[in-house]
Amino acid sequence: MTTGTLFYRIYASHMGKRALGIDIGAGSVKLVELEKTSEGVQLLRAKFFDLTQHSDQEKREALIKEGLEGLLKTEKIHSGSTAISLSGQSVFIRFLKLPKIQKGKVDKIIKYEAQQQVPFPLDKITWDHQIFHSGTGPEEDVLFVAAKKELVEATLANFSRTGLDIELVDVSPLSLLNAITFNEPLAKGVIIDIGAKATNLIVLDGKGFWVRSVLIAGDEMTHAIASKMNMPFDKAEELKRKEGVVVPADSLVPSNISPVGKELTEILNTVVSDMSSSIIQSLEFYKSKHGRDVVFGEVILSGGGSKLKGIEDFLAKGLGMQIRRANLGQKIKCPSNLRVDIDFQSRFGAAIGLALRVLQKCPTNIDLLPNERKEDRDFRKERIWIISTGVMMALIPFTVAMNIWFQSGSLRKQMVFLDDVLAQFDDVKSKIVSLKDNIKKGELKIKPLENIASRRLLTLETFLEIEKLLPRETWLTSVSQEKDWVSIEGRTPESLLTITEFKNKLSASPLFDSVEIIYASVPKDSEEGMGQLRDFSIKFKLKAQDTLVGAEDKDNKEVK
Repeated sequence: MTTGTLFYRIYASHMGKRALGIDIGAGSVKLVELEKTSEGVQLLRAKFFDLTQHSDQEKREALIKEGLEGLLKTEKIHSGSTAISLSGQSVFIRFLKLPKIQKGKVDKIIKYEAQQQVPFPLDKITWDHQIFHSGTGPEEDVLFVAAKKELVEATLANFSRTGLDIELVDVSPLSLLNAITFNEPLAKGVIIDIGAKATNLIVLDGKGFWVRSVLIAGDEMTHAIASKMNMPFDKAEELKRKEGVVVPADSLVPSNISPVGKELTEILNTVVSDMSSSIIQSLEFYKSKHGRDVVFGEVILSGGGSKLKGIEDFLAKGLGMQIRRANLGQKIKCPSNLRVDIDFQSRFGAAIGLALRVLQKCPTNIDLLPNERKEDRDFRKERIWIISTGVMMALIPFTVAMNIWFQSGSLRKQMVFLDDVLAQFDDVKSKIVSLKDNIKKGELKIKPLENIASRRLLTLETFLEIEKLLPRETWLTSVSQEKDWVSIEGRTPESLLTITEFKNKLSASPLFDSVEIIYASVPKDSEEGMGQLRDFSIKFKLKAQDTLVGAEDKDNKEVK
């Protein structure tokens, strides 16, 4: 990290906080940037690129990394705190009921449940959970989410050359839920998010929520068109977007529609009817688990597949419920040059929810970032603030010391002037002697401050000296001080001889005294994948304090 980047991040932390949300779907990749200020949350940009020109998922995956890097380059985005998503159908989402137990035992029970719920070894998955406290009852609702580690790592690999700081990995339907509930109160209802590969169903019942994925969505419609009308996938996708329309069974097909349009409507009606039936089955399953008298209320429609003409009316009649679009711009201020239309409302919900996760606390807080990457993320954050705090703390005493030094110089000049006056005017000698006495008393008051400034100035000098003497590929993990002793701990892939040589260099420095090696461990495999590393600890005393104070006394005597 360069000094410029460090101070930019320190400076940016005092301005409005910004965050990127990148929703990687099967049909497109959406990018949103939000800024949170004292006036609220503002949308800075919303961009996307399409993947639906290819039916082969492997070809789509290959386009993601290239498309992301191109989009970030076009938008001139080189860094930033970022949240990304996995699609709903690629993860395991389970809702568990567990007895209320002590906090320290929850992880063990969740780990046991993970072994029962996920058909993969635990070391092959990354998982997280969230507890929803349900009042005084004996049980608590727990949201459990897991994904194959190789899928998460493959998704993260798309960002390896972008410079973005990936803060967390969420799940697309949960991100959409966060975005919708941020903009409008929604205690009860159903969210239907029609994507390319799956339709995500989110049910809210006033106490919690429930998620299920239906594997009938936009690509299924396109495949049906390509098969029935004997055309390539990309041509079928284009035809669906331009002329595709669905019409409920009790409604008439528009008279001005072409023969091709009528055939297209028949194909799409069949697929959307299957989708509607699967949604009804899912809702019935939910009722069987949570009570037959459940009233769902309104339905909010979202996702790129929901832009199909006539689908709102079709699903409203099929489900027997009122349907409307999400209002993602109700609490988020949008720029005047951005059209907050159906395309925006349908496409960018999950990306907005991702960016909100970085900016503030949200109803769901699942994070599937692998543990080793979480440790690296936390260390990166701590390093920035440790370095910046150290620099600031070093600058404060330096500034005080410089101020005292200038004041001392001014007093010395006055003494020289008074000595000259004394030599020329013997008649005022007694007054000048008295003035000298007063000045000496003032110096005695200033002297302790000079000593304090000199000792504090050593803090910056000490860090610079240690940095200069530090062996190659060796770094410090902590610095502490107790009374006269300073202890440093570090880590190195080098041998014991390297640590001993470092100790000898510290001993030879004019700043350190009584240098001792406290311990040096045997090499151990690092969790960060950096090979075998050796921990060590060295303590010493600072001997520069008396030297600097003595030098100041000598200078004062020479001036007098």
